[in-house]
Amino acid sequence: MKTALKVLFSMLMAWMITGCASIMSGGTAPVSLRSTPAGASYVVTDAKGTVLQQGVAPAIISLKTSTGYFDEASYQVRFSLPGHEDRVVPLRASLNGWYWGNILAGGLIGMLIVDPLTGAMYKLPATVTADLPEADVNIARGSGDLMIVSLNNLPESVRSQLIRVE
Repeated sequence: MKTALKVLFSMLMAWMITGCASIMSGGTAPVSLRSTPAGASYVVTDAKGTVLQQGVAPAIISLKTSTGYFDEASYQVRFSLPGHEDRVVPLRASLNGWYWGNILAGGLIGMLIVDPLTGAMYKLPATVTADLPEADVNIARGSGDLMIVSLNNLPESVRSQLIRVE
């Protein structure tokens, strides 16, 4: 009986000193990066402009939800694809609903110390999507100037008017 009581007391103490959000979500979050059209390159930078991650969408990356004690993280994700306009999407952490579970569980330590220090009191959006419209290419007909343009930078409407030279 004493052993069972000790185990129960130990479990209760462990539960009381941990943060609710820390248990449920942790201090990092997976974020799905998507682009339309698919295949865009992405670069993730933090608030200081430091490049954290880069790759090709679609991808799932892991980012910290906090930059310090009671300080939510913010990022920028730049999507680029040849022939399309670049897009910069801001990504900012917001308060995690599990953080309020500390009130119900009576975890003052979790609310004021554990969750703020681990970053678990914040969450990031699960998905970031960027629509990349085709880039506008102005081709003045009859200007007489020679213009060299990469096929990757031409929209489909202009590509259909090209004449193959052999």
